[in-house]
Amino acid sequence: MLIIFTRRFEDQPEIDEVDERVRVVRIPCGGNDFIPKEYLYEHIPEFADNLQNWIITNKHQYKFINSHYWDAGLAGEILRKELSIPHIHTPHSVGIWKKNNMEKDFDKSEAEFEKIYNFEDRTKYEETIFNDCSGLVATTPIQQEMLINEYELPEQKVTMIPPGYDDNKFFPYGRCIESNN
Repeated sequence: MLIIFTRRFEDQPEIDEVDERVRVVRIPCGGNDFIPKEYLYEHIPEFADNLQNWIITNKHQYKFINSHYWDAGLAGEILRKELSIPHIHTPHSVGIWKKNNMEKDFDKSEAEFEKIYNFEDRTKYEETIFNDCSGLVATTPIQQEMLINEYELPEQKVTMIPPGYDDNKFFPYGRCIESNN
């Protein structure tokens, strides 16, 4: 079974059974109110602690952790150390690149830009995550190159896996039966 862990807030249910193979489990942290993603990292230690307690209480064991985005990467690193298992991180976007692209179109001061988007903390934590995690998944060749060059990571640490799927290879089961008739 695939279990996706995320933050619980605004009276969301703790568990959603997507189907017999996928479950979403929401872990409380940071209270019940929405927290902007740029500042959620401040509550990640609480999230990781609550998630570890959930894992222990429910007697789950994992062979590895797969995280997405930098705040989840922080949680993944805490859990990697606590549970002594590998942590694979997929950044989806990279702070250095995103900041460089976004600030071109921002018409207010640098201080206002930083206050809103908090790239200073993001890029600092990304560097730690990228260096300490067991492996990284880049989603494009450009991102792979950036992770290797901008963050000075060894090439063997970064694997490129493009998002999406090939609908010529993967399709509903019924279509396979129909095409064989």
